[in-house]
Amino acid sequence: MVNSILLAGLLIIFPALGLLLNLFLSRLEDSVASEGKTQDWFLFIIVFLPCVIISFILLSQIHTAAYFPINWLPGLTIGIRTTEIAITFACIVTSLTALLALFSIVYMSDDRNRTRYWFFFQLTLLAMMVAIFSNNLFWLFGGVELASISAFFLISHWHKKSGEEGEKATKASIRFLIMSVISDIILLIGFSFLMYAFNTTSLFDINLNWLNEPARNIVGSSSSTRLLVKNFIVIGALIKSAQFPVLLWTISGKNKDYDLAKAPLPIASYLVSVTIGILGLFVISLFFPLFSTTELEVGTGLIVFHNAPFIIIGWFTVCTLLVLVGYLLTTNNLNRFIIGLATAQISFSFLGISSGNNLGFTAAIFQLLISTPAAITLALIFGQVINSMKIKEISRLGGFRDHSKFLYWLGIISVVSYGGIFPIGTYFSRDMLFESLRSSAIPSSIGILIIGLICNLVIIFALVKTFLKIFHGELNEEYSIRPLKTVSLTGNVLSTGWLAFAGIVLFYYGYPSPHMLGGIIGTRVELLYDSAVFSNWILSPIVLILSIGVLIGSYFLYRDGKGAILDKARESRIVQLPTIAFDNGLYLDNIYEFVVFQPIQFLSKFFAWTRVKAPFVSIIWAVLAVVILVSIFILTGGGI
Repeated sequence: MVNSILLAGLLIIFPALGLLLNLFLSRLEDSVASEGKTQDWFLFIIVFLPCVIISFILLSQIHTAAYFPINWLPGLTIGIRTTEIAITFACIVTSLTALLALFSIVYMSDDRNRTRYWFFFQLTLLAMMVAIFSNNLFWLFGGVELASISAFFLISHWHKKSGEEGEKATKASIRFLIMSVISDIILLIGFSFLMYAFNTTSLFDINLNWLNEPARNIVGSSSSTRLLVKNFIVIGALIKSAQFPVLLWTISGKNKDYDLAKAPLPIASYLVSVTIGILGLFVISLFFPLFSTTELEVGTGLIVFHNAPFIIIGWFTVCTLLVLVGYLLTTNNLNRFIIGLATAQISFSFLGISSGNNLGFTAAIFQLLISTPAAITLALIFGQVINSMKIKEISRLGGFRDHSKFLYWLGIISVVSYGGIFPIGTYFSRDMLFESLRSSAIPSSIGILIIGLICNLVIIFALVKTFLKIFHGELNEEYSIRPLKTVSLTGNVLSTGWLAFAGIVLFYYGYPSPHMLGGIIGTRVELLYDSAVFSNWILSPIVLILSIGVLIGSYFLYRDGKGAILDKARESRIVQLPTIAFDNGLYLDNIYEFVVFQPIQFLSKFFAWTRVKAPFVSIIWAVLAVVILVSIFILTGGGI
């Protein structure tokens, strides 16, 4: 049997080699590289595809936890650590990365800066693998930080576009970077407190000593110290995964129009669904067994568990869902709509985490495995529409069903899957998630469950409405629709196939077997379901009936792509006010403009002015320096 440490090491080495290969291929004859016949396919075959194969071989050793330390600095080791969570996340990341790389070959085929695109695309994958398989806090934080820096360059990929588009791409990347830095600082404080309290950076030692009394207390008792560490890590992770409404880096209003929608669509999906968006979820998953344990502290008998981190996760997540629902209902930008759908799927995983029990933790990972591909599939389908028509405004799109029946039926499957309709696999992940909240002992979990359920139903409505507008609606303008490419359709077929058959695969492997689900987190999970189909005879049928009702009702309202009844309601004053608010990014964009971009603009103008007036400015600075020195001399009693 191949060593799991070796396989994990290869998942780090292959993207690193891909960076060098990318630079080498970019030096090939321009006429070859520019057509995408060498660089793109070489990278897919030699880097992305092997990573998928290696990760699935590694999956066969999911229960073989391994630890390989290397002495780096005195008292500090580096190395690789494989656990159930690490291997599961590695499979998710590599598989979806390969799928989006395949889509990128078509979507970015006309882009002249593909070498830069692929470099940071692979660097982000490398950073994710470093973070996932890290064995200490330094390398975990280093992987998170490297992924964030790579994401900054990916978001700003189109910064050289002429006019406002290039400027907005730059602003979008700066906006992300600032929010990411805030997240990184909070995470760094949490990790520093953790290292200080337990006198180690090793994740293995932290897990081993969590129930022991900390070596040093930061505030008050050991319980207060643990709570402080938990809250910093949780808040930092929420911001990183775009689950902090005030610092929502994935989406904003159309008026300022600088968010992730300014990046290429494959990059937007890549960052939200595959890399940065799930980094925070991975960090919390890494520490979840420690945060959720109900055992007492060794020696003192103090309670280690605390509700506060899970309450923070739950309420911040539902607030994020409410904001996302508003954007999904009001946006006219298809890119922004896709990003909202992807962010919402991450939110549902966090709802599972907020239950504070093993069922919720399993549901969160299960949701990531089943439902994230649904968001990716919809991104691929809508991306094909954008790439074919070169239009992003939903109001201008229509009639695509007549252009591609095949893509239309793939879209139907994807919409049903995203909505969590039985027997599609997403039904089971959503059912488990809501059941974990229903059975949770965390205060306010029922309130979080109700709001989460309502948001789920509204998102289904928004998705069906947009889908029918694009495929059933009338195309009011004359456009040249480009033919769909086989490569893109291949990615759609693969992802849609997984969605369609995931539910069947679950039953084949004995769902709801505690052994099968416990394999994800390394702990036996007692589901105690009323049946294999319904986790609860009351809640599950209600959720299923409501979901089907919204799906069918939305279809009949918008079957012609218009929805005349509801369109009239949208013109009313009561609906227009929130629409204006969301168009303005809930007026948070104005704050970002004042706090961030105006100072940056002033500094850039100032430095441009100093370059032109260099001699004059030098004289001014010299005079100011003399004045300051003389003032200090007088104040200190030197006199003149």
